[in-house]
Amino acid sequence: AYIEGPDGVQEYIIIFTSLTSEELDIFGLDAEADAATIIDTLLREDSTAEDAVSTTVAGADALQVSFTNETSGKSGSFYLVSFPCSQVTNYLLIQGSAPTDEWEGVAESFQAVVDSIAVVGE
Repeated sequence: AYIEGPDGVQEYIIIFTSLTSEELDIFGLDAEADAATIIDTLLREDSTAEDAVSTTVAGADALQVSFTNETSGKSGSFYLVSFPCSQVTNYLLIQGSAPTDEWEGVAESFQAVVDSIAVVGE
């Protein structure tokens, strides 16, 4: 999920993107890339990111990274959730962002959305 003119987004937004390890080549990555490398690649080069934190989402391993981007004036958080299968790893990328001066006020709502994610079926 990409937004045309992402620097023009002036409101709170949540983006969900699913992909598999087989699709990582679109980002110039090998299928065996680890979660930290994937997050580093997906973060904009002009963003300042905090250290990644290992966590879980819906019972699955995840990495969480908070970021600030002065170019766009946005701050937010990425979660990369990994669901390993026999041949591929399925990923769910969750990004929440808002104008930097509003992020603190919406971060709790974003976290509530992340915490409510559940895996149904297999």
